[in-house]
Amino acid sequence: MEFQRNKLAYAVFLACAISLAGCGGGDSGSPAVPDEPVTPTHPDTPTEPADPDFVDSAPVNDAVTAYVDASYSNTQNNVCHVTVDSNAGIRLADGFLDIWTPATLLADAGRGARAAGTDPVTGEACPAVPAGTWDGNANSGGTVVNQAVHDANIRFSVQATNNRSLEQEETASIDQPVHGAYLMTEGMGHMAQAWRDASGITGSYAFNPDRSVTATGTMSGSVNSQLGKVVVLIDDGLDQPDNDEAKRFYKYARPYLWDNNVKMAPGVNYTGPSVGSSDFVSGHTVGAWRRAASMAYAMPERFQEFYARAMIHGQSRVWGGAHSPLASIGGRMSGLAIAAANLYSSENPDLKQELRNPDITAQAKREAREQALTVMQARAGTTTWREFYDYLHAGQNTDPAGQDYDRFADHGKNKAAFLEGMNYGMTDQIIHPTDLAAVVPKGAEVLIETRYPYLTSEQRRVVLKTTAFPSGYPVMTDEEGWGRLNMFAAGDGYGQFNGLVTIDMDSSLGTFATYDIWRNDISGEGKLVFNGDGTLKLGGRNAYSGGTLINGGALEAASASALGSGSVQVNGGTLIVSAGAPLEVGNNYTQSAGAHLEVVIGADDQVGVQVKNTAKIEGGTLHVKFAPGYQPIAGTTLRIISAGRMEGDFSKVTVDNWNVLSVFTPTGISVDLAEPK
Repeated sequence: MEFQRNKLAYAVFLACAISLAGCGGGDSGSPAVPDEPVTPTHPDTPTEPADPDFVDSAPVNDAVTAYVDASYSNTQNNVCHVTVDSNAGIRLADGFLDIWTPATLLADAGRGARAAGTDPVTGEACPAVPAGTWDGNANSGGTVVNQAVHDANIRFSVQATNNRSLEQEETASIDQPVHGAYLMTEGMGHMAQAWRDASGITGSYAFNPDRSVTATGTMSGSVNSQLGKVVVLIDDGLDQPDNDEAKRFYKYARPYLWDNNVKMAPGVNYTGPSVGSSDFVSGHTVGAWRRAASMAYAMPERFQEFYARAMIHGQSRVWGGAHSPLASIGGRMSGLAIAAANLYSSENPDLKQELRNPDITAQAKREAREQALTVMQARAGTTTWREFYDYLHAGQNTDPAGQDYDRFADHGKNKAAFLEGMNYGMTDQIIHPTDLAAVVPKGAEVLIETRYPYLTSEQRRVVLKTTAFPSGYPVMTDEEGWGRLNMFAAGDGYGQFNGLVTIDMDSSLGTFATYDIWRNDISGEGKLVFNGDGTLKLGGRNAYSGGTLINGGALEAASASALGSGSVQVNGGTLIVSAGAPLEVGNNYTQSAGAHLEVVIGADDQVGVQVKNTAKIEGGTLHVKFAPGYQPIAGTTLRIISAGRMEGDFSKVTVDNWNVLSVFTPTGISVDLAEPK
């Protein structure tokens, strides 16, 4: 909407600004008050909507035994933990039984007869387990239950291995022999080598003439290094790193044994049956995900990049012919669950002390996080957390030979690849209802504990719930909820606002409590209330309808629809508009006397805030900045607010380096530039 300029007021102001005398303009930037027009008042201004009467939650499915409560049972070669009911690792992936029934419902592949025993935790007697007879081949036992999904699983393996790119082949070859701890360091981008040096990783790998890969040296890190506490956190010290018992239970042949058209990558080069290590679940994928989760806990500044590398690792097992898609999906689920069980064990109220991981206490977690931040910030040469965060994300991904190369510098590309990897190969295989509500596993919230220090434990669970992947797909639509956890999306904030969402950013907590970015497209009927003294940047195409209330801190709208479709109230703190386009307010906009509006203008005809109904300014300040590259000239009118109806004015208006006049009309407020200061 075009503003109608008050020509008389503007002429008076311009003369005063030029003479810099007597008319109230001066160098202070305070607005001159024209004789006319008189600001109208409207006693019938609509009241703001009431707060929703509930707060969202993400309850645990108590009908399922939580992995974090029974992770001790995911142990190797114990006769008491060889079935779906007795082994948490086997049970975690039991959605595979919808596709395949193994020859025996025991974790017996590759093992001889074992005598009866006693469960050291419960004291219950456990029966003897006969020797396994499965020989690793596709025809040595077991029954396909869902032929369509089984066929799609193997068919995708054939297609992936025959159509892989050279880059995918190289990744598959590298990921076979190279230690997962080394591979996940790529998540550090251009600081990957600095992380390796600080953690005592001295290994390397090389391509051989036949395109196979040889790995040498220490790749898992050293507890005596600068990042020794982090190495302990990543290593976790448990006897379940690759969910070995699940492999021995499900006894599903590797894809090249189902179809000889599966083309092995040179660096993988499996040839025969693998009796003790079947296709489902992928052990390499388990290891990658549990390490990525631990590294993301210690260095959440690169949260999404670590998980992106873990997803690639799982995909590489398919590209190379070693595993099927469902095996990698099961590996992802297992890796997340194992990491969460370790990170949560010290605070799990339902876990006996003797069953908790003695190496990963609450103090050990805290010290590992502090160590990672202190050591890497020193190596980056930055003095503040924000400088360090920006440095970590200043890389490029076009020149691998560059010192600032970061394979994961493109957030959009990472997101797209991650979404593809969540259910790749199974896109058309819907075997469960597609409208099942997301369930968050017990303890899973610990995975984003350091990523969101300013959220409560329950709010972290809601983040995981509202960013979960859709239901319907095989294996990953599990009752406990591990399969649908979308860790990349969880790193971009809430996915939905349901009910009253109150965010308190207390900067004394440091790191992300001082500054954060949420990039998800937030839907829902909820209302956002923003408190505290930190800065939160919303960059998604948001559609939440309950409105936005700012009481403190700085809430930055970095997209035109950042604040959804409801009303916006700025009672305190600052609203920053940096969308590069008009911020769309779907109902009313209200700003109180103690509040601030900061608008970044990037073009002569750009409107800062476009209000559908009434904009009511009860005072407060307006600060106008200019986007890089935009250089307005004297006489330019900056259109700050356009509304269906305009009430009130700002108490103070400043524009960087300009003397100005604010001009009120019945449908908006603009700022006229007189001359540079």
